[in-house]
Amino acid sequence: MRHAVGIDKIMWGSDYPHKESSFPFSTEALRLSFAGIDPIEVQQMLGGNAARLFGFDLDGLSEVASRVGPTHEQIGLPLGADEIPPDAGRCPAFAGVTA
Repeated sequence: MRHAVGIDKIMWGSDYPHKESSFPFSTEALRLSFAGIDPIEVQQMLGGNAARLFGFDLDGLSEVASRVGPTHEQIGLPLGADEIPPDAGRCPAFAGVTA
């Protein structure tokens, strides 16, 4: 549906600190949602759109992003059913894939 909505209109969020946030399973949630998607589109949805909208300094944030991650390689790995954290069921990102 990302193309129907428009890649340029989507911004990912973890909803931290709310109890339904993906934290501390954000990398797993990202893998579940974005594995196999063009890394350029993923970058746009995970940070590029917000940076453009809010005028973030991407050069200034690049050092933090490279240190904190996750990387495109990590997000691009499909998440196996055996890798879904047992406590992830409270997070909407895992709806329908957890018991």
